[in-house]
This record gives sequence, C-alpha cells and structure tokens, in this order.
Amino acid sequence: MKWLLYGLGSILGLFGLVLLTGMLLPAEHTAAVAGTYLAPPDSVWRAVTDLDGLASWRPDVDRVERLGATDGLLRWREHNQYGAVTYQALESVPGRRFTARIVDEDLPYGGTWTWLFEPVEGGTRLTIVEEGEVYNPVFRTLSRFVFGHHRTLEAYHELLATHLGQEVATVHVEVPTT
Repeated sequence: MKWLLYGLGSILGLFGLVLLTGMLLPAEHTAAVAGTYLAPPDSVWRAVTDLDGLASWRPDVDRVERLGATDGLLRWREHNQYGAVTYQALESVPGRRFTARIVDEDLPYGGTWTWLFEPVEGGTRLTIVEEGEVYNPVFRTLSRFVFGHHRTLEAYHELLATHLGQEVATVHVEVPTT
C-alpha cells in the first residue's frame, strides 16, 4: 500500500513541478525558422497563400473555409481532426510578406505567423516567424521543453518543400527586425 502512495505522490509531485514551471515561464514566445527553396518568391508565395489548396499538401488541414473579409482583412477557418482555428490576415505584400493571426479566443494558444520571402540566388529564402502565446501553464511547459517552439515551423517547411517537389534544410534564426 505504501508503494501505491509513493507512486501517487511522485505523480502529483511531477505534475506540480510541471505546473509551477509553466507558471514561471512567460506565456509569450517568439521562434523563427528559415529555409531556402529552389523556386522564385512568387511561386513560394502562391503555395503559402493559396487557401483553397492548403488541404492538398498539409495533412494537418482537412479543409479550409473562407469567411470573407473583416475591416478589409481576409479571414478563414482551417478545420482538422481536433476542431477548427480561425485566422485573419494582418498584412499581405505579394511575394514579400504575409502575416496571419489566430482570432479565436477560446483556444489554449494564440498568436501570429509571419512569412518573409527573400529572393536569393537560385530561389527564395523563406523565414517563418511565430509570435505565439500558450495560456495553459502545463502546456506552456510542454511546449517549451518537450515539443519545442520551433517544431511546428520546421514541419511546415518540410511539408511546403514536399509540395514544391524539393527538399529543404531549415535553420533556427534570430527574429528579423523588419
């Protein structure tokens, strides 16, 4: 019986440590990952911003629902196996820069993604910047120490490269100041 209590105490202690760690971490984080593609910026731009085609190359998206514009800014909802997330474009400079923000307020996370398209010799350097927020302290700890803030950005680059018929090597970069 005492081993059961020790085990239960250990589990509760570990959960408390994870919770306390998350409470001490900031809710906000910033991560940036860059990759170079053997395609011109307008081609990479079209792949990233083609809402109707996202589900064809992103397995994390079942379908995209266009919601029209609010205050002149495009809104859409991405549906997946876990539910739906609504986004709004904040900035759209074709072939140069695209920023989207999560507008749902009932999710355990939020923030923006900014795609920066830079022409380089033979192609495009795409830097994706995530300015994220993780509201739940347990998920904040897991996001920071288990999953890592860069993982989703790296996975996105890999999926995009496959969609464009090529491979990409990604690197973590300092957040560009533009």
